[in-house]
Amino acid sequence: MLTADEQSLFRPVFEELKGTTKARILDESNQLLKEVKVKDIVSEIERTKNPKSIVLDGVITKRLVDAAEKAGAKYVIGARKGKIEQNEKVKAATL
Repeated sequence: MLTADEQSLFRPVFEELKGTTKARILDESNQLLKEVKVKDIVSEIERTKNPKSIVLDGVITKRLVDAAEKAGAKYVIGARKGKIEQNEKVKAATL
């Protein structure tokens, strides 16, 4: 569950992505590092230095959360959540 501050931080980015099947990888300052197609997001996370957040117009999967954790990201925000377990290091949420 996101706090009100986290929601207000990610909602504008999520709204821009709605209907695009794209994802954005953001840094510590919420600045855009990369914008890619959702289908390419896992491989792009692995190639991105210091991602903090991933916001996508798609489903949050275990594979995506695992890749985000490995890369050091703290948030994965999506349209829907697949069957994923709670992760201590990555906050996965829908908006």
